[in-house]
Amino acid sequence: MIALITTLLIDTSVVKINDLVDKFFIPMQGKLILFAVNSSLILILQYFLIKYIENSFESIRLRKSLRVKVIYMVFKASLGLLAVLIGALIFQMFYYSYYYTSTSISIILLSYGIAAALIIFMSLSFFSWYRSNHSRIVFLYFIAMLGIAFNLVMTAAFVAVKINDRPNPATEYVGSSGDISGGKYQSLENVYRISSFVAFFSIWITTAILMNSYRERLVNAIVYWVILSIPLVYFLITFFYQFLLANFLSSYLAVDPVTISIFLAAFVSLSKPIGGLLFGVAFWKISRTVR
Repeated sequence: MIALITTLLIDTSVVKINDLVDKFFIPMQGKLILFAVNSSLILILQYFLIKYIENSFESIRLRKSLRVKVIYMVFKASLGLLAVLIGALIFQMFYYSYYYTSTSISIILLSYGIAAALIIFMSLSFFSWYRSNHSRIVFLYFIAMLGIAFNLVMTAAFVAVKINDRPNPATEYVGSSGDISGGKYQSLENVYRISSFVAFFSIWITTAILMNSYRERLVNAIVYWVILSIPLVYFLITFFYQFLLANFLSSYLAVDPVTISIFLAAFVSLSKPIGGLLFGVAFWKISRTVR
């Protein structure tokens, strides 16, 4: 998991700072090799994670249940199809020096589609659980999972239509990779941003209520609220950074715009992964406290 997170952070960082540094800082061949190695490593690590989770079931009866078998068949089939699509993308770039945007869109739709489908399945499991015990926490997780699934669908749709606006096939381009849609998808972007906020806030408040139930057994009150507040404050800053940081950073931007832009790009793009890690730490701590 640490290796997978590290690989994703490297990939995200390279993408985010690409527009802020010399385009020939890394030669094109080096970028292609980095992309190929990074993508292959992510696929391999995901395969090992799937196998590890599959083998971690202690109950033979559960391992042989139809539902579990179907889930792992979906996992493996989607990962295999992703490997084929990413392999085709790498081949196109190395052999033809261009790639078809349809390949890239297919990768995005498959990745986000499978993730959304599995999270919807999880939310339905929470709802089924809620019907049997009427727990407020379980119902909130049902709502939070639906919010995350909706955000995944909106992300895939928003990114796919913007990629579709780009030239097909896509070739080497040394200019900016910024938005070329001219704001014609503003409504879709607004829905995407709102869904991002709703998804993050819903999972935060659900985690807060869950942690509150075990507060006395986890940490003291001050540390508890600090840990709980960090992901929300961080996300709100990155979500509204144009308003919150504009005056503060304006003087620094005039002196060193490149460094500040790199910092902002990394700061904003890492909000969801860091928030997710903090939520994961909360669950991990509770699981160690409440066996």
